[in-house]
Amino acid sequence: MTLRNRLIAAFLASTLVPLAATVWITTTLLDRSLAYSTTGELDRLSRTLESTAKQFYQRERDALKQDALAGRTLPLTYSTADRARWPDAIRSFWESGETERFGVSGANGERVDYMRRSEGPGDRIGVEVYGRDLGGVSMEQLSTQVRDTRRLVDAIDARDLRRGFTLTLLVLLGAAWLISLVPLILIASRTSRPIRQLTAALTDFADGDWSRRLDTGGRAGVPPHDEVGRAVDAFNRMADELNSRARTDDLTGLPNFRAFRERIDLEIARAVRYGQRFGILVLDLDRFKQYNDRFGHLAGNDALQRVSQVIRETVRAVDFPARYGGEEFAVIVPLADGGALARLAERIRARVEAMPAPPDCAQLTISIGAAIHSADGASAEALFHTADERLYEAKRLGRNRVVIGTIAVRAGQSAG
Repeated sequence: MTLRNRLIAAFLASTLVPLAATVWITTTLLDRSLAYSTTGELDRLSRTLESTAKQFYQRERDALKQDALAGRTLPLTYSTADRARWPDAIRSFWESGETERFGVSGANGERVDYMRRSEGPGDRIGVEVYGRDLGGVSMEQLSTQVRDTRRLVDAIDARDLRRGFTLTLLVLLGAAWLISLVPLILIASRTSRPIRQLTAALTDFADGDWSRRLDTGGRAGVPPHDEVGRAVDAFNRMADELNSRARTDDLTGLPNFRAFRERIDLEIARAVRYGQRFGILVLDLDRFKQYNDRFGHLAGNDALQRVSQVIRETVRAVDFPARYGGEEFAVIVPLADGGALARLAERIRARVEAMPAPPDCAQLTISIGAAIHSADGASAEALFHTADERLYEAKRLGRNRVVIGTIAVRAGQSAG
């Protein structure tokens, strides 16, 4: 039963005792004022949705620009020598004289693009286009939903429900209706509570609390099968999807830096509380820049995907592999001492080295630095710093090896 029909049924049931001659007057007035009690909440909900969408888009724009400026993502370059074949969007940007521009692309606006002028000698003059997927979020569909919600709120306001609700209250203020008001107020409070909770959850989500969820089982006053219940369920699904996308690297499918940082904080808290040890590995592909320059960025992306698959298949189920950034990976290894950590690192190194090279590409190797909590650092920063220094020690010693403490495991050498 819908929210509207439940309110009508509750009101009719509570007014059977009073005079039958006045029942049709009150039900008619109530029919005109049913939606008024939730109009303000719906208005705030639609505005919060709009604000959340804008903040999400702005955050993705900023992240794409930062990645572009830092060289963490690769552009699609349009040279002026091929200007006749430029897409309309690229030509429009070039002719506008702007230095940079953002836009959305894809069938439903599920990708954000960052265009900027490229100045340089010869064919380097043109436009560089950086792209970033929005994790399946369609900005065009989201904008359409926000506009539809705003039109719904405007339509409700246009029905002059305030006057109808005021007339209903005047009738109910009579002494004969005091008894019927009690259950009506209780029902109204119960039905408006989930809307307030949904609005509060959306506000928290927009402020950065992506862990916020709402109960859909009816225990928190949210009926599971009416319009509000479906809206709550849709919010939870959207929050889960955005939360997952925000913590997953698009290229490799591994957890990203944000997820790694959250997990290592949990591991440190667990280690302090229960006196357990854990280790981390920091891994970096050897001479990856030269590999990219020689074989192209598509081959580089393929290499990162193949290496991430090897890491994923080599670590244990309790371990936490992540892509830390660029060609750098990291693994959190719970309940491990130095020997176990070295053996795992050497297995990863050996399997990366043993990967068959694709046609027209070279073999890959990887260098690894390791550290143990809390012998090598008590904080996340200190632990990672130690592992990172050992990684570069492995590079200095000739690459394709593992360094943990004073132990350096060379290519082909057993880790014990």
